[in-house]
Amino acid sequence: MESTYHDFDLAIEHTEDGYFAHAYGEPFGEARDFFHPPFSEEELEQFLQLITDPAPENAERLALQQQTARNFGERLFHAVFRHNLRSSLQSSYQMVYQQRARLRLRIQLAMTPEFVNLPWEYLYDPGRGEFLALSVHAPSLRYLQLMHRILPLRIDPPLRVLVVMPSPGGYPPLNGESNWLNLLDTLDHLALDGKMKLERLQKPTLLDLQRRLRQQDFHILHFLGHASYDSTAQDGSLVFEDEMGRGRLVSGQHLGMLLRDHFALRLVTLEACAEAPIMRQNPYVGVAQSLVQRGLPAAVTLQFAPVETTK
Repeated sequence: MESTYHDFDLAIEHTEDGYFAHAYGEPFGEARDFFHPPFSEEELEQFLQLITDPAPENAERLALQQQTARNFGERLFHAVFRHNLRSSLQSSYQMVYQQRARLRLRIQLAMTPEFVNLPWEYLYDPGRGEFLALSVHAPSLRYLQLMHRILPLRIDPPLRVLVVMPSPGGYPPLNGESNWLNLLDTLDHLALDGKMKLERLQKPTLLDLQRRLRQQDFHILHFLGHASYDSTAQDGSLVFEDEMGRGRLVSGQHLGMLLRDHFALRLVTLEACAEAPIMRQNPYVGVAQSLVQRGLPAAVTLQFAPVETTK
């Protein structure tokens, strides 16, 4: 049975009186309160270093990461949901529960791109004892207000996934075969059940990607490779290969224009090794934002995912 979602929109706004968190949505009404960023730049840097530490896992370090994630998420939650906003969120929870519906928290940062790098995915509600991004009944997501409307697509299984894994010259080499096998091992239960079919693009060039998408409908595009950032154009780029195996930067704007006409494509996932920290100066900076802005229904960035490289 399909679930009914109600949208609880949360926008961080900047006015002459300071920053405000503005919550609104039907049938919940509106609520506003001051917003004060709860972290310093040094704290954010230390948080990211701990969460993305590539050291081998052990019980003590894992417990420290989990506790740190919860503490940061709770501090951010308290900074956003103050007074009226917290009451509005709690009453919204109660309302959708009575309707046996679900609440979707949509975080909008179009007017305050300076807060894009805050760890919104770690929002932690201490009253419910859960990370909002992991909630089944009240999930959270980053949201862009767009002019176009995304129409639903019903398909018969399997979901078709096209995997692009460039390893161009001049960049740290990726262990393509190992990463591909890891991906297959992770999703093999879906393949065995006939729910998903993975295909690897044999020649990871932009031209071959266009050709394959014209030949076959794919529902998910998964990119695993290197990313870069152009501070002049203020856009992120993915590093494909050219015909000679060298690196070719493809901006999010360019890629979005190429992908938007493929209606069956519902999701792009980006597992990218950034060659430098990607500084997002506005919400349309970065490949994921550019793809969604140009018509892709959804894009997910695995910014700190481990990717195997060759020595």
